[in-house]
This record gives sequence, C-alpha cells and structure tokens, in this order.
Amino acid sequence: MSPRIAFCQSTFDFVRDTVQSHYFLWFHGHWDNKKKNTFDIKPAFGTLGGGTATVENDGNVKVQTPTMDNWDKFFDQGLDDIYKWEQELKSTSHDYEEWSHHLNVELQPYLESMKNEWKEYKIKPEEKKVDLEKQRIKSISDSLDKSCSSFKPRFDEIMSYYKKHRHDGFADLVNPPPPEIDYTCSECDTNIEKRNKKIVDDYAKKFVEPEAGMIRDLIPRIRNMELLGVGQSYNLGDESGNGLLGLIIKDFYNKNGVCSYLHKDEMWKVVQFLANHVLERAEKLVEHNRKNFKTARALIEVYCSVARDNALLGNSPSNGEYFGYFQSMMMDQFYYYKHKLFGEHDWSQLSNFNIFFEFVRSYLLLGGDEKSSFAFEWTKLLAMLNDFQLSIEMTVNANGKAIVRLKGTAKVAPEFNPDSNKCYTWVVIKDKPSSDGSPILDKAGIVHCDLLQNTMPGLKYIGTHKYYTEIKQLKMDYCHPGQDTIMFTRFIPDPTGDGWWVDPYGHRFEMELNSLDSFFQDKSKAISEAGNLRQMASGIKSKGLNLAAQMKALESKMKSGGGLNGLTDIHKIQELANQSTALLNNQKIAAIFFIDFPLTSDNFTTTLVNKTYNLDEVDPMVARAAHGTTTIKIVYTGK
Repeated sequence: MSPRIAFCQSTFDFVRDTVQSHYFLWFHGHWDNKKKNTFDIKPAFGTLGGGTATVENDGNVKVQTPTMDNWDKFFDQGLDDIYKWEQELKSTSHDYEEWSHHLNVELQPYLESMKNEWKEYKIKPEEKKVDLEKQRIKSISDSLDKSCSSFKPRFDEIMSYYKKHRHDGFADLVNPPPPEIDYTCSECDTNIEKRNKKIVDDYAKKFVEPEAGMIRDLIPRIRNMELLGVGQSYNLGDESGNGLLGLIIKDFYNKNGVCSYLHKDEMWKVVQFLANHVLERAEKLVEHNRKNFKTARALIEVYCSVARDNALLGNSPSNGEYFGYFQSMMMDQFYYYKHKLFGEHDWSQLSNFNIFFEFVRSYLLLGGDEKSSFAFEWTKLLAMLNDFQLSIEMTVNANGKAIVRLKGTAKVAPEFNPDSNKCYTWVVIKDKPSSDGSPILDKAGIVHCDLLQNTMPGLKYIGTHKYYTEIKQLKMDYCHPGQDTIMFTRFIPDPTGDGWWVDPYGHRFEMELNSLDSFFQDKSKAISEAGNLRQMASGIKSKGLNLAAQMKALESKMKSGGGLNGLTDIHKIQELANQSTALLNNQKIAAIFFIDFPLTSDNFTTTLVNKTYNLDEVDPMVARAAHGTTTIKIVYTGK
C-alpha cells in the first residue's frame, strides 16, 4: 500500500457530495473542521485503526495511522533477510568456484526485484531519505556555527585594519626596502641565481602582507554566502525556495544569529579596498626606487603580481606609466654592465652576456619600441666579441743564437652554450663575422703561424714557412680564477709533410722545426698518461726514454765545452730529431702531445694574458742545450 496516492479531484467531489462527507476514498470518517485538507479516519474495530488522510498541495494523499510503524517494521525485517541472503551468496561466490559464481549471477536480478517489491509494500519508504536530509542540514548547521564563531576575532582584526587605513594618503603608505640584485657571475654559478631568485620571491611574498592574507580569509566567506543564498539577490529564508535549509540559514544570519556580523557587500568592499591599498603601496615602491635599476627585478615581480590580482578583482590599475619606468630600468641595467665589460674591461662581466639579451627581451615584453635604437643593442654587443686576439710566439736559442722563431695569431671569443653546464668557453673564431656581426666558430681551432727563422749549423731549411697549431683548450674564467689554461698541439707544417731540410751532401730529410718544439713536451709523462694507448703503441715509452737519455748525453758534452763535433754531432742531432718526429707522428698517440701552459688572466686591462714561458720551466733536461721561450698573449683590440 503506497503512502502517496494520486488524488483524483472528480472522485473526491463525488464522494463528498453523495455520501455526505462520511467517506474519503475507501476510508470511513469525517473531514476535520480546522484542517480543511485532513480527513479523520474512524477506527474500524473499537479503538483499533483510525488515523488521518491528508491531501497535499500537489494532489497527493498522505495516510498516517497508528499501525503504520508496525506494518513497516515487518517489511523492514523481511528486507534485512533478503540483504543477508544476498551477502551470503556474494561471500561464497568466487571466480574459481564456477557453480557458485553463476548461481549468484542468475539470482541477482531476482533479488533486486524482490527488494524493490518489498520496499513498495512499505507505507513510508521515504522516511530514511528524510532522515539523511536532516543529517545534511544538521551538518551544515554545525559547520556554520563553528566557522562563524571561530572567524569572529579574525574578522574584527580585518575590520580594525580597514578602518585605520581606509583614508591613507600617499605619505601614509609604508613599504619594506626592496633588495638589490647584482648579476655578476650569476650565469657561471647556479647557486648565485638560486639565491637571487629566493631573495626576490621572499620579498614579493612579504610585500603583499597583511592585505593578501586578509583577502584570502574574506573571499571564502563571501563565496559561501553566495552558495547558501545569502545576499541582495536572494530572499533569505524563503520556505518555497530553500525550505528547511533556508530557515536554518536565516537563523544564523539574522539579527541575533551567530553569523550576523557577516555582510557580503561590506566584506566585498573591504576586499577591494585591501587590493587597491597594496596596489598603491606597489606604485609608491616603483616611484621611489625607479632610479635604482638594481631593484628592477623585485619591483617588476611585485608590481605585476599585484596589478594582475587587482584586475582579477575588478580594479583597473594604470600600467602604462609604470611599465615605462621598467623599460628605462632595463636599459639602465644593460648600459651599466656593458660599460663595465667593454668600458672598464671588467672581464668578469662576460658571464653576464646572456643576461644582456634578457634585458633587451624584457624591455620589449614590457612594451618597449621594437624599432628603437636600444632594441638593436644586442646585435652591436655581439659584434664586439670579434675583438679578442690571441698570439703565440716561440723562440729557441742555441749557443746564444736564435735558431727557431715562429709566431701565429688568431681571433678568439667566448662561446656561450645554454645547454652546457659551463658558463662559457673560449674558442677560435674566423676572421670575418656573420652578416649580423656575430662571431663564427672555427671548428678546427687553427692558429696560422709564420716561420720567421729555422736554422741549424751545417744544415739548410728548404721547407714551408707556414705552420699551424690547433687550440684544444683555452680557459679564462674570471669568476673562478686559478685554473685557467691553454692547450695546443705541436706546430705542424702547412702543407703537412713540407718541413724539409738538406745537409751538405745534398740529402733531403724532413725535420720540421728541428723538432725543437717538442722540447716543450714531456714525452715520457705524456706516454705514461696515455692509458690504453700504451698497448696500441708497444715500445713507445721506452723509445721516448731512450731519446731523452741520448739528448741528455749530448747536453753533457756541450756543457763540458766540447761543443758540436762537426758533421758527426750534426748528424746525431738529425737522427735524434728524426726519431722524435717519428715518435710524435705516430697516429695512435699523436693526439696526446700537447703544449699545455697554465695561464694567469688579468682583469681591468685590455691585455687579458701576457705570459712568457721559459724552456727550463717546462723541460729542464734540455734547457741547458738550448734556451727557448713561448709567449702567450691575448689582447682586446676593440674601442
């Protein structure tokens, strides 16, 4: 029997008119004199039965009798038995127990049908749903009570701040001083950049307080009031719209309610004031510090974030004027570091080279004119990297006379690779720059040299006067000094194999620079450090040590005053030179023979390096037989 029965108006009229209002549907009784829509049911047997039948506004009839609860209890017990049976079937139904699984599958539709049928037998099937609704409303009620009570002290604090500062003038605005950021070497040390970023981020977070925290606390309350229907556009507590929930909300927000101190429009007004107040502080921050370009990073981060939040809240900040200040600050930073680099020759500023590009890009992103002269400063800066020149000069003397002189020059420049974990590396570049003026890398790293002198008593040099060496490494790091170095190969004839000599008998042989450039290399050490190359070139180390011993013997003879014994000693030198050349020309190990010198880099000068290395500093074993020097010079030639 359903508790809600569709009510037919014509039947109702017929019963009332023909049976004189003693019957309603199949119930016997009479209509209540006070409640016009309620029919009092007469007990069927003495005091048993009875109750009421109420006609609701939607045309349904709700029946209430003393025996309804017992009736529903009976069917609830039946439903419990059905649920227990269902759980027993599921607990024994596993995929590997095939018969049980299929039985459960077959019985499930039947069980669902049975449950629905028994639910329909109940008179008040909606009672539990009503209980859940009451629980939901109670939960909302408890939440409102707790939230409004706990928020009251914070609300009073916010309103106190609002009343104190709502009439602030420009002079009343107070800001913490912004941090100054120096970019020197920040590109060469990730820790410096991490530190700078943290300093700026911490300042930006601190700057927007206390206003930002107050806004964060107010907006959720305003949102909740909107969701609950509290506001100008709602009829608070309208039973037809919100029912019981509306009445509860009304109790909380009315004059005596625990949330009565909250007024949506007032809170929204305070939010907009707080947002505008912090914007005014940000504007003052910019105006007072716009001449100090080292504060640019902090100023831009603060102002842009505050202006964006104001725009989202409906305020309209005037960005044009302040973005103009930021553009000027970008230009000031650019020219400051450019002057330190190419004006004061502070080569540590080379580490800022990628930052120069960021200054120009930020200028354009902030609305700068892309056709202005400043927009092209980056390309001018690139062209200035073509103005570093490297020179290598080697001289070898014997018996007080120069027997070998060689000099070479090349352009070098710092190469910046954002994908590398290094700040920058120095490389050889081509003489002519690219169309935009930037340097072009010479991948071979070749330094072309002129052979100015190549002599030896009794022998005549008839080979090429063009030589070259390859730069393998050039390190000048002004942010981390102390490990600077230059490494280049032995000098090679150009074309290769054209270092010919002739003896008095007309015999031709290739000896290049008397192989004296090899005096600047410690062969035994180089071979011992060659690793598995020793296995590829068996006997190379012993040959190198044997050559060293023979050269030392010749040195002793010359030291004792014996000098050179005619063609015999000349041919001995020739033989040693040939063996040394053969050793150096071995394809397996030639790559390990480099001339490697530590550099001392100078700052604040146009001469970055100017160092002469004596042969006895490099190879004391042969220094007494011949005196040699190698000079490394790196100069900035630009203006």
